[in-house]
Amino acid sequence: MKAKSILKDQKEHSCKYLDDNVHVNFSFIPLVLERNSVAKTPQCKIKSKNKKCKKLRPKKLRAYIPNEEQALSPVDLLKWQDKNILIIGKPGVGKTTVVQEMLRLWSEKDGREIDYMFYFDESVLAHSSNIASLQSILFDVYLKPMENDRMDVFKDIEENSENVVLILDGVTDFGKHSILWKIMNHELLPDAKIVITCRSEVEYEPLFRKWPTQKVYVQGFSKESINTYYHTMLGHDPVLLEVVLKNQELFSLSHVPLYASMIVDLMQFKNGTVCDHPHTVTEMYIHIFRAAVKKQIQQIDKYLKEIKDQVYYLMENAFNATMQKTLNVISCDETDISRAFLKMITIRDSPTSAMTYCAFLHNTMQEFFSALWLLGHPDEIEKVLQLCQTEEHKHMRHVLPFLCGLLSEHNIRLLKCLFPEDQIKKTSDWFIEKLLDTFLQPQSEESEDSEEFDLLFVSQCLYELQSPKACLMFLEKMDHQLEPEEDLDPHQCCALSYVIAQSRDKEVYLNLEDCTIADVGMNMMLSCSPNIRLNICKEPLEQTTFFLEFFHKASQCCCSFFDQRYNYNHEPLNALLDLCSHVKNYETQTGRSFLPALQSVFQSTPDVWIIDLSQRKSSVLLEVLKLQTEKKPVELRGCSEEESEMMSFLQCLPYISQLRISHLSERVQKRLLLELFIKAAEIETQTGEQMLKLLTSGFIYSFFPYRWTFSTDWSDFLLIFYSHVKDYETQTGRSLLPALQSVFQSTPDVWIIDLSQRKSSVLLEVLKLQTEKKPVELRGCSEEESEVMSLLQCLPYISQLRFYLWNGISAAQFVLKLFIKAAEIERQTGEQMLKLLSSVCTYSSFPYERTYRIKQSDFLLDLCSHVKDYETQTGWIFLPALQKVFQSAPDVWIIDFSQRKSSVLLEVLKLRTENKPVELFECSEEESEMMSFLQCLPYISQLRFFNLRKSFHNRFLLKLFIKAAEIETQTGEQMLKLLSSVCTYSSFPYKSTDIIKQVDFLLDLCSHVKNYETQTGRSLLPGLQSVFQLPDVWIIDLSQRKSSVLLEVLKLQTEKKPVELIRCSEEESEMISLLQCLPYISQLRFDHWNNNYAVQFVLKLLIKAAETETQTEEQMLKLLKTVCTYSSFPYQWSDRIKQSDFLLDLCSHVKDYETQTGRSLLPALQSVFQSAPDVWIIDLSRRKSSILLEVLKLQTEKKPVELRGCSEEESEVMSLLQCLPYISQLSCSELCLLTLVKVVQYRENPELVTLLLEVLGFSFSLEGHLPSKTCRSVGRVLPFSSDRLNLTLKSKAISLKGTRLLFRHIKNLHTLRLSGYMVVRIAEALRSMWVQTPVTVYELTLNLNMEQWSERKLSRVLSNLAIILRLWTVQCLNLTEYNMLSVSLSVLLCHQGPVILRLSKETLRKLVEFVCEAQEEELTQCFLQKVGGDLTSCSLSWEELHYFLQHKIPHITVDLRKSNIGCNVRKMLPFFNRIQFKR
Repeated sequence: MKAKSILKDQKEHSCKYLDDNVHVNFSFIPLVLERNSVAKTPQCKIKSKNKKCKKLRPKKLRAYIPNEEQALSPVDLLKWQDKNILIIGKPGVGKTTVVQEMLRLWSEKDGREIDYMFYFDESVLAHSSNIASLQSILFDVYLKPMENDRMDVFKDIEENSENVVLILDGVTDFGKHSILWKIMNHELLPDAKIVITCRSEVEYEPLFRKWPTQKVYVQGFSKESINTYYHTMLGHDPVLLEVVLKNQELFSLSHVPLYASMIVDLMQFKNGTVCDHPHTVTEMYIHIFRAAVKKQIQQIDKYLKEIKDQVYYLMENAFNATMQKTLNVISCDETDISRAFLKMITIRDSPTSAMTYCAFLHNTMQEFFSALWLLGHPDEIEKVLQLCQTEEHKHMRHVLPFLCGLLSEHNIRLLKCLFPEDQIKKTSDWFIEKLLDTFLQPQSEESEDSEEFDLLFVSQCLYELQSPKACLMFLEKMDHQLEPEEDLDPHQCCALSYVIAQSRDKEVYLNLEDCTIADVGMNMMLSCSPNIRLNICKEPLEQTTFFLEFFHKASQCCCSFFDQRYNYNHEPLNALLDLCSHVKNYETQTGRSFLPALQSVFQSTPDVWIIDLSQRKSSVLLEVLKLQTEKKPVELRGCSEEESEMMSFLQCLPYISQLRISHLSERVQKRLLLELFIKAAEIETQTGEQMLKLLTSGFIYSFFPYRWTFSTDWSDFLLIFYSHVKDYETQTGRSLLPALQSVFQSTPDVWIIDLSQRKSSVLLEVLKLQTEKKPVELRGCSEEESEVMSLLQCLPYISQLRFYLWNGISAAQFVLKLFIKAAEIERQTGEQMLKLLSSVCTYSSFPYERTYRIKQSDFLLDLCSHVKDYETQTGWIFLPALQKVFQSAPDVWIIDFSQRKSSVLLEVLKLRTENKPVELFECSEEESEMMSFLQCLPYISQLRFFNLRKSFHNRFLLKLFIKAAEIETQTGEQMLKLLSSVCTYSSFPYKSTDIIKQVDFLLDLCSHVKNYETQTGRSLLPGLQSVFQLPDVWIIDLSQRKSSVLLEVLKLQTEKKPVELIRCSEEESEMISLLQCLPYISQLRFDHWNNNYAVQFVLKLLIKAAETETQTEEQMLKLLKTVCTYSSFPYQWSDRIKQSDFLLDLCSHVKDYETQTGRSLLPALQSVFQSAPDVWIIDLSRRKSSILLEVLKLQTEKKPVELRGCSEEESEVMSLLQCLPYISQLSCSELCLLTLVKVVQYRENPELVTLLLEVLGFSFSLEGHLPSKTCRSVGRVLPFSSDRLNLTLKSKAISLKGTRLLFRHIKNLHTLRLSGYMVVRIAEALRSMWVQTPVTVYELTLNLNMEQWSERKLSRVLSNLAIILRLWTVQCLNLTEYNMLSVSLSVLLCHQGPVILRLSKETLRKLVEFVCEAQEEELTQCFLQKVGGDLTSCSLSWEELHYFLQHKIPHITVDLRKSNIGCNVRKMLPFFNRIQFKR
């Protein structure tokens, strides 16, 4: 009975505003319910990236209209075994309807499985929190059974709780340990099914985070349910039904059942203007509010004025209840207006008494009246806006859309009976900007970088407001870029599309990558075209596919798409063309324009449009090309032969940058191009349009008509095309070639032709069309005399004649034939044909495009051979005519004497005007060839060996020198000198210097010469002296070669040279032999040695030198010391780390040797240790500091020391401290520095402390974690030289105690550099000290990373900096490294101390503008004092300077070069005594 009573009451409330003539059958209309475990496949699902928009609700609403088969029903909820069911949805979406349908099903079903069902809503339980027992809440609050059955029923409920269902509709306030809390957590009725409904924002509150075993999301009506509902409610009036179903805004609202019911209520007021503007929720509530008074339309305003006090009372109660987050208001008199909106709830509070409360029919109705109250109390609005930002009162934001709606111009006339019209307009003027500022600012105070905002909520408010001006203000603040992250329901889409549609002059970018949106919503978004740019997916193909599917459905197109599998990854192109077709169909059907909204989609295409016009209409291509912002290339993969299609394609030309043709046979390409040009010519003749010019401009690019660069294909295609055009002109008498001239001129860069396959006469015609000469590359040739003649006719139009990938007879033979034929023509006609031919063959890489030195040499030597043979056969002298050809190329002659006679080389070398290098590939050892080659020497600049085989070429070179010596002896010719000269160049015997190989070659050559001299008794080595002078450094591996050979070559040097040892033999004889080399060595190097091995070898050398000196009295030690005394010893280049390691190791080994033998060797090496390095680098974690002390004692002057690593042993630290008198500057890590400080302060030796600070340059930098113990040690050391100290503190962790200890004994600092963190810590430490220690700082500098500092953090740092300035004496504050806002510096300007601010020129400029604009006496005076009157770093106008001069400041310094002081000197004269000019 109770269930039926609840359902009856609900039905009466639903009928309250309906026309009395309407008779409705209230059957349940299905709502869309979704379970959180159901896999969703919405119609328009888009996912991808993270955005910066805050969700309007903590959980996305899954707001889309699903297919019917996905929906659950209340029956399913009753059947579920789940015990904790949470039903979630936004206001009015149908949560109560669902649970009341469960109640109805239970009440009407016979033989039901569930014995008991209890239904409580929030209004019933609002005043029942003090109920003491389960029995009381079930029987006293809900329904009391017969007295004699009470205990039996209760016992049955307790013992069989699995048969009990409790519905808590909107109940979310559970006092801990209350009866409701125990029921909810199954401490009572452990097996009962608990069903709770709540709004979306409550879902993730701690109370419900882990409670539900099943969640159900109420999505509202599906499309089918909306239709069913309206046919049920408005079926009696077809006109009203048509208005709703065809009105997009009304239909979008209707997925929320509450709104649907309100629309039905509104329809009874339907008149001719009902569809003139979008319908808002607020407007419907206003009409329902006015309809509820049950008066005639003419009397409504008058009646509302009469009962204004009642309405105000109702508004106030609504607002107070909303603030308190309750649905129940205080008990009200049963006035007409109260009965219209309130329901009465009676709750027993004792066996003989009951309390009656009032509650609004729905919470949205209560929010509407709360908004009305705010409209009457505009002073409270700003307070509510701030409360909405708090967790406790965030529910108040639901009042704001209603408030916006009440402020709408459309609704003012309906409310002026309650509120003054001027008051509403005045509130409207300031409210929207305040609303936008509130909700567009970051919402999280904890996250300073938060940029989240309530985009959809603001859009909903703007929709209710219906103000284009407010929408434009919002869009400006958003920079016309909207990026919601939440799924959009149709109503949200309606609101968002309304806002976007207000932008008239600027497009709005809408990014929906992270949203789910229904088809009806997408339709509304597209309706904003052309003011919208949509982005749906990150991937262009996905985005195109989405729109393709959408328009395919929307246009009810019967054609299919994506039927074929596209090749070459052209799916995006084909999909976009499909999309364009569908959109055009849909535009035709609807008469609306959608393409502009999709412009960004069509512009996201690849760089080239690829299309097969045999499969697709060119009109579609034209449409998409028109949407591009710039011309793009088009590649044709096929074409229709229909004339209309050809015409249509030509219309695309203005939007095409390049026209390409591919994947077509040569025959089809020719025909297609010819037809295009013929059609263009016809159009130009008929219409006067310059269609041929347009068409040819599409072909003018360097690789027409192919996509890739195939020179052969270009040339071949164009030559064929030219022939085709000539045939067409012959047949028709029309002239096409002049229009095509630009095509033939633009491409190719090189004309490639095989004259064995194609006539040279065609080439001649094409070349005549060129405006400039171009290279021609022959790939083959006909031997017919007529073809050769024809080719010669082309010479005036050719820049270079090339031969590559040659087919047929040798290219050299063909060139000879050309020259012979040219000579004949010249004799017969007098034309300078030889000169012409010679000119096209005279270029550095002849006969190839690029320089191939081996092939070039072979070609020209072949050509020379053929010419010599021809001269022998005919008796003609022909070679001089080719002199220019042979002179132009190559730079180096490469020859294989095993394959070719040197006499040919001699002939070509004689033709040169200057000597050129010759590289020998292979060598012949025949005496005649060797003699012949020596004849070439006068024409050779350098003799090189290509792919040197050391042994063979050494032998060959030796034989050459022997043969030259013999010739010189026999003939008196200076052949040895000639041969020596061509071998005397820096990289001999190679093209480029490879010092190791060069030295190896020369040492081998020396060995061979010495053996020859030994065998023959002849002296050859002095004749090679100039050759052996070549290397700058002699690099030798003495483990592979005798040092006696090195001694021989060193004796030939005219000056001492460095020697670099790679490895060395430890044989005593070899070591003695090496020592014999010392008088001829400038430096002895060990670049490629293992460090330890090199040290041992140098020590052995030293010992051997000392022994030799003792035995022979030669000053061998002095000699060895001399070759080791240079700045980079023992390496060629200075490597301070390796040098330090080497010398410290050497010192260590020498010390060990002295200890073992008792001999003194170290003093002899003093000059070695003094010469290198400039800085001693030592790793004290791996080496003893005593070694460092030894080498430092050998220095004649103090040197810098850099510590890498540090030992924590006290003995090692003490040893290092003994080094301080010999160190000029010390560099070390922070850890090492603190270790030194710790030991020094324990010793309590002021002199040692001062010495340490001195070698540190009185600079101290601390960046890591600083424990208090460390701070105490540092604090005791720093005061010894604090007046000269430069202290940098960038610690990331330090306690207040540590900060105090650090500065306890410091009285003066020269410079102090602080991080932002340290500024804060020092200020906190100073504030916590009972007695302040006065500290004077000459210069204080901030070290901030401005990019990582928010304005809020920076403000905090500057505030703490002001505290430091107040408590310490700071003479100068250096902020030149940063650009700061003027407002940020205001706290420093107000500082009363004598500090001088040094600012960056940008900051100073801003501050000057700020101060001049403020025109405040005190601020200006503070500014001038703080900058010390120094304004030289910024530009000043005369007005600004004059303003500053009016204040009491001794002088102002300016830079005239930077300032724009545009006044005459007369104006400045009165102030000259106070102006200082920077020179």
